[in-house]
Amino acid sequence: AAAMDVFAPNLFRYYQDHIRLLEDNHNYRHLRHNLRNGIYTSKSNNYPPRAYTAPHRDVMNLAFGWCAVFALGNFDATHGGHLVIHNLRITIEFPHASCILLPSSILWHSNVPIASGEQRASLTFYTPGGLFRFIDNHFFVEKELEKAHSDEWRRLQKEKIERKSYAYDFYSTVQEIVSCDCPSVK
Repeated sequence: AAAMDVFAPNLFRYYQDHIRLLEDNHNYRHLRHNLRNGIYTSKSNNYPPRAYTAPHRDVMNLAFGWCAVFALGNFDATHGGHLVIHNLRITIEFPHASCILLPSSILWHSNVPIASGEQRASLTFYTPGGLFRFIDNHFFVEKELEKAHSDEWRRLQKEKIERKSYAYDFYSTVQEIVSCDCPSVK
């Protein structure tokens, strides 16, 4: 979470604000987090011995959100385990104990298999887009909100269209990162 606060502080605050709304709602106070003070509500474990993924997008994640992927294991990262971002046609060495943040719902990505006898696992932290929609819909699913509060449902439908244009504002420029005054890194 601290890395997102450094590289995309506006996106970090968007996550943080939504998680806070969830925590403050009396119906959901009993829910427990994966990590204390975390912004990710969900975790996927990819188990050893040779965890890797085929090309995919995580379409259930927040469309403009980031997931955090951690590589674990005992493998030669110069020969396998690389992260491949197919849209961008790049391959990134992804050694043990590394973390990569990526907008996994829009980027096609996969991993290169590792050699026989090596071990690799990964942990991926994310927050589903549906949870953000549920919170934005005043803790209603779309169909329930439409039935119970049709005027509010229509207003929120218009807001969704506008959200596409301001989603870019959640990302930072290099200049913003360089001049970061991020509390998480102090």
